[in-house]
Amino acid sequence: MKLQRKLALMLMVALLLGTLSGCQGTANVNKTLPEFSKDDIIHRSAWWCPEPTEENYNTYKESGLNTLMLVNHNFFSNTENYWDLTLDEQLAIMQEQCYYIGTPAGFEGKTMTDKSLALAKDKGLQVILAEGTDYFSWLGQDVNAYEDFTIDYDEYKDIIVGLFSGDEPSAPEIKEQAKKINAAEKAFPDVPYFANLFPCYADATTTLKTGSYHQYLKEYGTEFLAKVNGPRMISVDFYPFIGANCEKWLYNYELFTDTALKYDADINMFIQSCVSADGSHRMLSEEEIRVQVNTALAYGADAYSYFLYTPAGEGFPEGLVDGDGKPASMYYHAQKANAQTASLENAYLHYDYINTIPITDDENNYGSGAFIYLQTLNMTGTCEESKILEDATSTNRALVTILRDADGNEAFYLTNYFDNGDVEMNEDCTITLSLKGMKKAALYGTTECLGGKITELSKGTFEYTLKPGEGVLVVPFKK
Repeated sequence: MKLQRKLALMLMVALLLGTLSGCQGTANVNKTLPEFSKDDIIHRSAWWCPEPTEENYNTYKESGLNTLMLVNHNFFSNTENYWDLTLDEQLAIMQEQCYYIGTPAGFEGKTMTDKSLALAKDKGLQVILAEGTDYFSWLGQDVNAYEDFTIDYDEYKDIIVGLFSGDEPSAPEIKEQAKKINAAEKAFPDVPYFANLFPCYADATTTLKTGSYHQYLKEYGTEFLAKVNGPRMISVDFYPFIGANCEKWLYNYELFTDTALKYDADINMFIQSCVSADGSHRMLSEEEIRVQVNTALAYGADAYSYFLYTPAGEGFPEGLVDGDGKPASMYYHAQKANAQTASLENAYLHYDYINTIPITDDENNYGSGAFIYLQTLNMTGTCEESKILEDATSTNRALVTILRDADGNEAFYLTNYFDNGDVEMNEDCTITLSLKGMKKAALYGTTECLGGKITELSKGTFEYTLKPGEGVLVVPFKK
């Protein structure tokens, strides 16, 4: 999904010109239901993919995930007394079990990633690769990440959809990763090279190592995204159900999508979905998984990734699967959320993101939690940015997202929003849209009708009641 956001001044000019010319800009929009491509997919992955076995990959795919993020191929295995082994013994284990880009010179045979790529292609899964240079450097190996690798790109270029440069880089580390952009693009053309960024609740001085989160995003834009010649991707992991983190959730997404818009970058959002041994990550309900997925889509995400799929040792005893790789409770929550996403992705990706409107039963009452921080931002959406949306109301907190295709046709993504501080999290939410000149609407993503349910509108009014955390795509049209 390409991302576009119109500045207020440009909007006022466009509206004025539309009025002076007899609203020619709106006369031809949303006449009929567009034809949606069946090839467009929202990439659904998980941090820490399973070992490449038939059973594991079947379990992965049956959860509704369609993309492997091979980040754990850079790490050593759980071999007992690993750190007591000699460097040569450690390297032998790394070569046999772990790796990806940057295999040390002289290596022969198949790495874990080679096996994963072959099995992923057989299972119809796509793959995001990850660099391995930092991990091999721990063992004293000098590795050229984009010359010394075993992967036959031509064989797998149809399933390689991303190249992961690293997790949560500080501002200085962003500059270091950017030095490898040209080499990465040469080795893997037309594949987005990207990092996963810190959320805004990370400490600016000690963690981001820059003046503020605004500055951090600015540096990623100027030092990294601006230097990428091919497709661009931007990623963040904001975990809303940890303490009071939810308060800046939408604030973070607003700043984040603003950066993506500026640099024409696709978006990946991480989904909190694990239980941690230290208690910081708790077990989440179906509604809490669902609201994260739908909030990501409400802010224009083209991809999302669960943290995590398989346990990363003792620190995270449970994710979507348990310690034996078997489905755990959150697996089934994610499975339902992914099924909803799959049911609407072709229609959703047809449109460009314009902006997100946060609303309550009183448009000016942002209340507490994540909504309150939106008052400090000038990029928060309004109905005036739409050609056909005259008003949007709700009986609870909600997000109404304006989407628009290349021909000016519009659609709207509706989300029954709640966060960690909401006492109303278990309430249904009825959203009402007043749509100028619209007579029908197609609804995508509902549990009752996954394929696009056509409803007749009375005087251009669309109304729908969403369960907590639920999201739907509404495509209005005239005939």
